[in-house]
Amino acid sequence: MKAIIFDDEISTETVAKLICEIEEKTKDDKNITIYFSTNGGSEPVGKILIDYINNSNLNIIFIGWWSINSIGFDIFFRLKCKRKLMGAHAVLHLGSRKVDTSEMTQKISYDKFLLEDLKKYNEEGIEFYKSLGITDKEIKVICSGEDIYLNTERLNKIFKEGLYENRQTKNRI
Repeated sequence: MKAIIFDDEISTETVAKLICEIEEKTKDDKNITIYFSTNGGSEPVGKILIDYINNSNLNIIFIGWWSINSIGFDIFFRLKCKRKLMGAHAVLHLGSRKVDTSEMTQKISYDKFLLEDLKKYNEEGIEFYKSLGITDKEIKVICSGEDIYLNTERLNKIFKEGLYENRQTKNRI
Protein backbone atom coordinates (compact mmCIF):
# COMPACT_ATOMS: atom_id res chain seq x y z
CA MET A 1 0.00 0.00 0.00
CA LYS A 2 1.29 3.44 -0.91
CA ALA A 3 0.50 6.19 1.56
CA ILE A 4 1.23 9.82 2.23
CA ILE A 5 0.87 11.49 5.59
CA PHE A 6 -0.03 15.18 5.37
CA ASP A 7 0.06 17.00 8.71
CA ASP A 8 0.66 20.64 7.92
CA GLU A 9 -0.84 24.04 7.17
CA ILE A 10 -2.64 24.45 3.84
CA SER A 11 -0.31 26.76 1.91
CA THR A 12 0.93 27.03 -1.65
CA GLU A 13 4.18 25.35 -0.67
CA THR A 14 2.70 22.44 1.30
CA VAL A 15 -0.05 21.67 -1.23
CA ALA A 16 2.39 21.86 -4.15
CA LYS A 17 4.65 19.42 -2.28
CA LEU A 18 1.69 17.11 -1.58
CA ILE A 19 0.61 17.14 -5.23
CA CYS A 20 4.18 16.37 -6.34
CA GLU A 21 4.35 13.51 -3.85
CA ILE A 22 1.03 12.11 -5.09
CA GLU A 23 2.25 12.35 -8.69
CA GLU A 24 5.54 10.62 -7.85
CA LYS A 25 3.94 7.79 -5.90
CA THR A 26 1.24 7.10 -8.49
CA LYS A 27 3.39 6.93 -11.63
CA ASP A 28 3.04 3.16 -11.96
CA ASP A 29 0.02 2.43 -9.79
CA LYS A 30 -2.97 4.78 -9.49
CA ASN A 31 -3.85 3.63 -5.93
CA ILE A 32 -2.85 5.72 -2.93
CA THR A 33 -4.01 6.49 0.59
CA ILE A 34 -3.62 10.00 1.99
CA TYR A 35 -3.72 10.50 5.76
CA PHE A 36 -4.77 14.11 6.18
CA SER A 37 -4.61 16.41 9.22
CA THR A 38 -4.43 20.19 9.24
CA ASN A 39 -5.23 23.16 11.43
CA GLY A 40 -6.24 25.06 8.30
CA GLY A 41 -4.63 27.67 6.13
CA SER A 42 -5.34 29.27 2.78
CA GLU A 43 -8.87 28.81 1.43
CA PRO A 44 -7.86 29.45 -2.21
CA VAL A 45 -5.07 26.88 -1.97
CA GLY A 46 -7.48 24.43 -0.33
CA LYS A 47 -9.70 24.81 -3.39
CA ILE A 48 -6.72 23.89 -5.58
CA LEU A 49 -6.26 20.63 -3.66
CA ILE A 50 -9.97 19.85 -3.91
CA ASP A 51 -9.90 20.51 -7.66
CA TYR A 52 -6.75 18.43 -8.17
CA ILE A 53 -8.09 15.38 -6.32
CA ASN A 54 -11.62 15.61 -7.72
CA ASN A 55 -10.33 15.83 -11.29
CA SER A 56 -7.57 13.24 -11.05
CA ASN A 57 -7.90 9.77 -12.48
CA LEU A 58 -6.36 8.28 -9.34
CA ASN A 59 -7.88 5.81 -6.91
CA ILE A 60 -7.44 7.86 -3.73
CA ILE A 61 -8.52 6.91 -0.24
CA PHE A 62 -8.51 10.10 1.81
CA ILE A 63 -8.42 9.59 5.57
CA GLY A 64 -9.11 12.52 7.87
CA TRP A 65 -7.27 11.98 11.15
CA TRP A 66 -6.62 14.09 14.20
CA SER A 67 -7.55 17.64 13.07
CA ILE A 68 -9.45 18.63 9.96
CA ASN A 69 -9.89 22.25 10.92
CA SER A 70 -11.03 25.28 8.96
CA ILE A 71 -10.30 24.75 5.25
CA GLY A 72 -9.31 21.16 6.14
CA PHE A 73 -12.99 20.46 6.94
CA ASP A 74 -14.02 21.84 3.56
CA ILE A 75 -11.36 19.82 1.78
CA PHE A 76 -12.44 16.58 3.43
CA PHE A 77 -16.17 17.05 2.86
CA ARG A 78 -15.91 18.43 -0.69
CA LEU A 79 -13.83 15.57 -2.08
CA LYS A 80 -15.40 13.00 -4.38
CA CYS A 81 -12.86 10.24 -3.74
CA LYS A 82 -13.33 7.54 -1.13
CA ARG A 83 -13.04 9.01 2.35
CA LYS A 84 -12.83 7.81 5.93
CA LEU A 85 -12.56 9.49 9.31
CA MET A 86 -10.10 8.16 11.84
CA GLY A 87 -10.56 9.78 15.23
CA ALA A 88 -10.72 13.28 13.78
CA HIS A 89 -12.18 16.47 15.23
CA ALA A 90 -12.82 19.82 13.54
CA VAL A 91 -13.03 23.56 14.12
CA LEU A 92 -15.25 25.61 11.80
CA HIS A 93 -15.42 29.34 11.25
CA LEU A 94 -15.99 31.80 8.46
CA GLY A 95 -13.14 32.48 6.09
CA SER A 96 -10.91 35.51 6.16
CA ARG A 97 -8.55 37.06 3.67
CA LYS A 98 -5.23 38.71 4.43
CA VAL A 99 -3.63 40.60 1.59
CA ASP A 100 -0.90 43.19 1.88
CA THR A 101 -2.28 46.23 0.06
CA SER A 102 0.27 48.71 1.44
CA GLU A 103 1.96 49.14 -1.96
CA MET A 104 -1.25 49.42 -3.98
CA THR A 105 -2.46 52.74 -5.35
CA GLN A 106 -6.07 51.53 -5.63
CA LYS A 107 -6.15 50.08 -2.12
CA ILE A 108 -9.71 51.16 -1.23
CA SER A 109 -11.21 49.63 -4.38
CA TYR A 110 -9.26 46.40 -3.90
CA ASP A 111 -10.22 46.16 -0.21
CA LYS A 112 -13.87 46.57 -1.21
CA PHE A 113 -13.48 43.86 -3.86
CA LEU A 114 -11.89 41.50 -1.33
CA LEU A 115 -14.70 42.08 1.16
CA GLU A 116 -17.36 41.42 -1.47
CA ASP A 117 -15.54 38.27 -2.59
CA LEU A 118 -15.18 37.10 1.00
CA LYS A 119 -18.87 37.74 1.70
CA LYS A 120 -19.85 35.55 -1.29
CA TYR A 121 -17.37 32.85 -0.25
CA ASN A 122 -18.76 32.80 3.29
CA GLU A 123 -22.38 32.72 2.10
CA GLU A 124 -21.56 29.68 -0.03
CA GLY A 125 -19.74 28.12 2.94
CA ILE A 126 -22.73 28.62 5.23
CA GLU A 127 -25.02 26.90 2.73
CA PHE A 128 -22.52 24.05 2.44
CA TYR A 129 -22.34 23.68 6.24
CA LYS A 130 -26.15 23.64 6.46
CA SER A 131 -26.25 20.90 3.82
CA LEU A 132 -24.02 18.79 6.06
CA GLY A 133 -26.29 19.18 9.06
CA ILE A 134 -24.61 22.02 10.93
CA THR A 135 -27.45 23.39 13.08
CA ASP A 136 -28.97 26.87 12.87
CA LYS A 137 -27.60 27.57 16.36
CA GLU A 138 -24.09 26.64 15.22
CA ILE A 139 -24.50 28.74 12.06
CA LYS A 140 -25.35 31.74 14.28
CA VAL A 141 -22.15 31.16 16.26
CA ILE A 142 -20.11 30.95 13.06
CA CYS A 143 -21.76 34.10 11.66
CA SER A 144 -20.92 35.98 14.87
CA GLY A 145 -17.24 35.40 14.10
CA GLU A 146 -16.72 32.61 16.62
CA ASP A 147 -15.52 29.05 16.11
CA ILE A 148 -17.58 25.91 16.57
CA TYR A 149 -15.92 22.70 17.66
CA LEU A 150 -16.96 19.29 16.38
CA ASN A 151 -15.68 16.39 18.44
CA THR A 152 -15.00 12.98 16.92
CA GLU A 153 -18.50 11.70 17.66
CA ARG A 154 -20.21 14.70 16.07
CA LEU A 155 -17.91 14.64 13.06
CA ASN A 156 -18.62 10.94 12.53
CA LYS A 157 -22.34 11.65 12.79
CA ILE A 158 -22.13 14.34 10.10
CA PHE A 159 -20.15 11.96 7.91
CA LYS A 160 -22.37 8.91 8.42
CA GLU A 161 -25.87 10.14 9.24
CA GLY A 162 -26.33 13.68 8.00
CA LEU A 163 -27.77 15.00 4.79
CA TYR A 164 -24.26 14.51 3.49
CA GLU A 165 -24.72 10.74 3.39
CA ASN A 166 -27.68 11.06 1.07
CA ARG A 167 -25.51 12.90 -1.47
CA GLN A 168 -22.34 10.83 -1.44
CA THR A 169 -22.83 7.48 0.30
CA LYS A 170 -20.88 5.63 -2.37
CA ASN A 171 -17.70 7.50 -1.46
CA ARG A 172 -17.78 6.68 2.24
CA ILE A 173 -15.69 3.72 3.42
